[in-house]
Amino acid sequence: MNEKDKILLQDSALIVADGIVSNIAGLNIAWGLSKALYGSGIKLREKRALEWVETIKDNPNIFTKNILCSQNFQDGFVYAFEKFIKERNNEKRKIIKNIFLGFSKSKDLENFELERFINIASLLSIKDFRWLSGSQYASSEEEKKYYKNALAILISLGIIELNDIYNSTDVNRLKDPALAFDLTDFGEELRKFIEK
Repeated sequence: MNEKDKILLQDSALIVADGIVSNIAGLNIAWGLSKALYGSGIKLREKRALEWVETIKDNPNIFTKNILCSQNFQDGFVYAFEKFIKERNNEKRKIIKNIFLGFSKSKDLENFELERFINIASLLSIKDFRWLSGSQYASSEEEKKYYKNALAILISLGIIELNDIYNSTDVNRLKDPALAFDLTDFGEELRKFIEK
C-alpha cells in the first residue's frame, strides 16, 4: 500500500467514526470531549478510535440515551478512550474495552472503580492476566519463580490475598505455595473482565 492510500485509509476511519457518532444520540458530547483533548492522538490511532465507537454502536442495549447523556458516563468515556488508544498491546485493549463495558452496565457509575481497573490493566503483563484468569499454571521451576514474584505485585495491588495453606483442602495449593492465595472481591471482578 502506498503512502497516499495509507493516508486516505486513516482519514476515512475518522470520518466513519464521526458518522457513527452522529447517529447515536447523546454520544456526541463524550466524543467531542475526546476529540478536543486527544485530537492529534486520535489522528495517529484512527482505527482504534473507530473500534471504540463501533463498540458503542454494536451495544445499543447498554448504551442507551440515558447513559450516554450522563456526565459520569461521559467522563468515564473520555478516560477509558484515552487509555484504549494509547495501549500498545491488543489483548490489553480488549481488557480495557471489557472494563469499559462493565462500567457502562453498572448501576452506580460514580462509584465504579474504572480508573483503578484500567490502571491495573496497564500495570500487569499478559502473562499475569493469563495466570490470574486461571488459564496458565506454574509447572516449571522458572514459572514458579515468576509467579512467586508476581504474587507480591498482585498482593500489593489488592488483587489477591494469601490464605492459610495449611488449612487448604486444595491439593494443588499444598504442592505449590505460590498457589496459596484467594482473589479479593476486586480481583474477582477484574478476572471477569479478563475472561470475556
